[in-house]
Amino acid sequence: MNHYYNSNVKKLFITLIIFALIYFTINNNFISLFIWKLPKLFQDWTVPIDWLRCNSIGYDIYSSNVKNCTHDLMAYGRVWLIIPYFDTFNIFYYVYFPYLTIFVSIFLILKIINPKDQISWMIFILCIFNPSTILSFERANIDLLIFTLIIIVILNKIFILNWFLYIFLSFLKIYPFFLSLNFFLENKKRSSKKIIFYASLLIFISIIYLFFNYKYDFITFFGGGAIAGKAGYQFLWSLSSLAKILKYSLGFNYIVSILLTLIIFIFLIKKFINKINQKRDFLEKNFFENNDLKIFLIGSYISLFCYIFFSNWSYKEIFIILSIPYLYKSSLILFNQKNFNYITILIISRYIFIFLYSYLNVNLVPEHIDGERIFSNYLIIVNFLKSVFDMILMSLIASMAIMETKKNFITIKSYFKKQL
Repeated sequence: MNHYYNSNVKKLFITLIIFALIYFTINNNFISLFIWKLPKLFQDWTVPIDWLRCNSIGYDIYSSNVKNCTHDLMAYGRVWLIIPYFDTFNIFYYVYFPYLTIFVSIFLILKIINPKDQISWMIFILCIFNPSTILSFERANIDLLIFTLIIIVILNKIFILNWFLYIFLSFLKIYPFFLSLNFFLENKKRSSKKIIFYASLLIFISIIYLFFNYKYDFITFFGGGAIAGKAGYQFLWSLSSLAKILKYSLGFNYIVSILLTLIIFIFLIKKFINKINQKRDFLEKNFFENNDLKIFLIGSYISLFCYIFFSNWSYKEIFIILSIPYLYKSSLILFNQKNFNYITILIISRYIFIFLYSYLNVNLVPEHIDGERIFSNYLIIVNFLKSVFDMILMSLIASMAIMETKKNFITIKSYFKKQL
């Protein structure tokens, strides 16, 4: 108990130091060399708070009239409006809460990576101090809050709070729905009858929510702000990024490029599965007993879903961090406790490369000729290399997620059979 207390105090102290450095970084113009720094700090967070503020004073945030109050259309599920807004605490909503989220996220990243050697410390530092994560901090996008809540839910044992967050996050942005899988893993002692009862209750509540709100959420996700602001060629994290480069640089048909990219992605996944199968099982513990594995699987499902189906701004790469603890510990077993191995080299190299990638994307501005953007060869090359790094890492994550899901599905199935 005393060791656990001392460990958390140490982590808190380290978090304070790193938070101070992050505070200096996001408030300094130097960072504009690596990210598209906006004139206003926490710009992405300001928008959803504006929706709460406008809704609190009577504006219909689903109507074009809301532009008399804020310039942005509603982009989240209507469940967001259950959060109360009080003008008296204006500075807390717009300033203090984003800083608090950054602080908590740093502490939780430190907690789940739990670095103990030079390589794991290097990975931890790069997870925090890389342009993609710094961009997430600087914008305070909702993904940062979702990322933080995912870790809290998996580590939390107050189950009723978890259930609320399953519903809230699933209807807020859809892709956090994968977090709901934790419901079946959060309590090994829960009987199958209780699982069926509680699951039915949560489904019933979800149906009630949809009954009253589906038309609002349909407008939001298919005709509102959610369809705006997609990443193009730059600061893009997506399976489609390689296809876009093939289309732009070689004139490939975009559909053909997408299919070719998907084939390469599936091929890499199969290759990784075959390679890993030649080794031994990398983790022996199952879902119920291993938080690293739960965080990895839920994080990998979310990051893979976003990577495959959306054109994401690079701040969504923060979800990859959820896979890091498992990847690192698995690599030690796969490579006989050698902490500098192919997997750690891939993670470290990719994070270091992002500095070059981000610097060139900020400083090599595309020209516009006859209404068409013209990218320099350097920019095309660096974007291509970033796409390759992303595909290799995501195919590795996908292969491990497939293998562990298959292995642990059998464990869960046998466990529930015993409960019946």
